[in-house]
This record gives sequence, structure tokens and C-alpha cells, in this order.
Amino acid sequence: NAEYFLERMFTLLEKVVRALARNCGEEYKIAEGVLADIREWISQDIRFEGFLARDKQFREQNHGFRPDGFTYSIVVPRSKGPDSRFFKREEFIDGKNLTKMDQLRRDGHDLKQIISLLVKNYFHEIQNGLIHSNVHTGNFMVTDQKKVAILDRNLSLELDSRDQEFIGELMAASTNSAVLARTI
Repeated sequence: NAEYFLERMFTLLEKVVRALARNCGEEYKIAEGVLADIREWISQDIRFEGFLARDKQFREQNHGFRPDGFTYSIVVPRSKGPDSRFFKREEFIDGKNLTKMDQLRRDGHDLKQIISLLVKNYFHEIQNGLIHSNVHTGNFMVTDQKKVAILDRNLSLELDSRDQEFIGELMAASTNSAVLARTI
């Protein structure tokens, strides 16, 4: 199973990193910490439990999100039980995946507004402290009703108030060109 192969792979990787550190220098030592973080991340994804409760919270915070002046809004498909660490299910959304941008454009969709909606929603997620952690074009679906569905939410990042404040400061600095210019 996945847990067995995860442990075998990381045992081998740890041996390789220790040998590199011993034979090639201490700069490889940092890889041990990185490997431990990656191992924990994958392990949590495999063993993730409590999905339905956390996803319900994510849905309550994001479903229907629509900034002023936007014709598109966010839809978060309902997740279906049973709560299991072996599989996750969500309601079917009929639409086109964001990976098909050319087709969406031909169908008359406003891709600039869709992308802007997703960026604004991601900032909204950061403010709420619960973030969709698998962001890529394959995990967004656009419907003919101008809804943008957030798919594959099986592992969310939870930010504490310090993380939220830190990311908020990063976002504020990145939007202030004078501050950004001084840091470069």
C-alpha cells in the first residue's frame, strides 16, 4: 500500500542524503530536514481523516464567493461520505476544465475575470486561514452558468494567525511597488 512504499522510499532517500552529507559536505545536511517535511506532507495526505468536516468549513467560507462587479462566482461542490481515509467523493460539476483555456475562450468565457476571481478567492482563503493546497489549472472547472468550481480539496492548509499575518504582509509588500523595489 502507499504507506509501505512511502516508508521504503524515504528510508532509501535518507540513506542517500546521509551518504552525500558525509562524503560531499554539510550543504547536503539541509536535505534531511526537507525530506522530513516532504515525508510528513505525503503521509498526512495518505492518512488524511476528518475530510468531510474540514471540507464543509471550506465550502461555507468560499461557496458563492463573488467580488463586486464580477459575473463569475466560486462554487465548491458538496463532498459526500462516508468519511474515509481511502477515498473522497464530491458532487459532479458539468463544465470545462481550466486546462482547456482555448476552448473556454472560444465558448465566450472571460478568462481574465476567471483568473482574477481565483486570485481574489485565494486571498480570501488566506484571510480565513483554510487554503486549497492543490492549486493548478486541472483543479478548476468552469460551467456555462459562469461558476468556477474548486475541485480536489482533499488536503487543505490551515494557517494560524501568525501565518495569516505574515502572508498578508507579503501580499501588501508585493502590491506596493516602492516597497518591492527597495527589497530587490
